[in-house]
Amino acid sequence: MMRSNTLRTVLTVLTVLTVLMDVLIAWAAIVTLSMVVRFFGAVAAGDLAGDLLAFAGRLVLPFASRAIATPYGGAFEIAAALTVLVALVAEWLLSLLRRRLHSLR
Repeated sequence: MMRSNTLRTVLTVLTVLTVLMDVLIAWAAIVTLSMVVRFFGAVAAGDLAGDLLAFAGRLVLPFASRAIATPYGGAFEIAAALTVLVALVAEWLLSLLRRRLHSLR
């Protein structure tokens, strides 16, 4: 009985970690897509691009950095790149924890 409860707890934690990892990957993907759109200034002028940039702007962590102008009329946002880095490192750390917990099954 005790083994069954422990196994159920481990499986629940593994599921929660997997969902968190998926959310982190989605977060990084949305911010990366906004970086590509903003990098090419002409692409950022569209309505759909404006909606994406507005949404992704809320997902970017508030690092004190400035944007660097690109030769394509856009900007490279350092804060967005650092946000993607943070999301992917956090996802990697969670994957290490998940792998450890997976070995307990």
